[in-house]
Amino acid sequence: MKDDQAAQWFGLCTDWLSQTFGEFASDADVILNEEIDEYSIDVQLGVLWKNQECKRTVLTVLPVLADSTQLQDAWGVPLRTIIEFGEGLLSEDAVNQLNQHLIAIPVSNKEL
Repeated sequence: MKDDQAAQWFGLCTDWLSQTFGEFASDADVILNEEIDEYSIDVQLGVLWKNQECKRTVLTVLPVLADSTQLQDAWGVPLRTIIEFGEGLLSEDAVNQLNQHLIAIPVSNKEL
C-alpha cells in the first residue's frame, strides 16, 4: 500500500528544520560508497542514481522521488532508510520486489 501523504515526509521535515533553525552550509561533500558487489535497497541513493536502470527501477515504484526538491540531500542515504522513514511508502512485499529487481541489475563498475 502506498500513502501519498507519507511520501511527503522528507520535504516537510527538511522545510521544518530550515524554518526552525535556518539554513546552514555543509562543507562536506557526500561520500558515496561505489565499491559494491550488487545493487539493492541497502545501497546509497546517489550510487543507485548513477545507474540509469536502477534509477528507472526505483522511480517506477517511488515516483514521488522524481519531484523531490531534497533528492540530492539524500544521496548518501541507503534507499532502505528512505523507505523506512517514509512509513507507508511501500508495502513489505513491494520493498522485497524492488530489492530483487535492483539485485538483478549488473554492477558495471565492478573490476574483474
